[in-house]
Amino acid sequence: MQLETLLLLQNLASKKAAHTARMVTEQQRRLQAEREKKSLFIAHAEQLGERSRSWIGTETGCPAYLMQAVPVFQEAMKNVIQIQDEALSKLQETHRQAQSARQETVTFQKQVDHLVTKHQERQRKERDEAEQRQIDDLCTRRRD
Repeated sequence: MQLETLLLLQNLASKKAAHTARMVTEQQRRLQAEREKKSLFIAHAEQLGERSRSWIGTETGCPAYLMQAVPVFQEAMKNVIQIQDEALSKLQETHRQAQSARQETVTFQKQVDHLVTKHQERQRKERDEAEQRQIDDLCTRRRD
């Protein structure tokens, strides 16, 4: 393989590694934001649940239609939490895939770097051997 081709591959590998690193960072940011959103929602749902339980417990004269809405509201909150769990699960899977892609890219980059180094060493060795042959030829020539 030509050195120019190897250098192009090396450039491609480094750009791909940078891209996947950005992708992993973005997925990590999204995952963290979703976790924070879920924890805030759960805290808010718990506060609202406590308020609805206190309404029911104190019999404050709350209209019956509101009292009947409390279980419906609580079920809606559970459904929202379930949807958030599913979204979080999908984000976690996407994050795992991004990390896997990053690892594959790093491995590819190391392989290309190794090939470039090996090629450059082979060229240097060939150049040194050619130089040594020239020196040997100059030293062994007959002087006429």
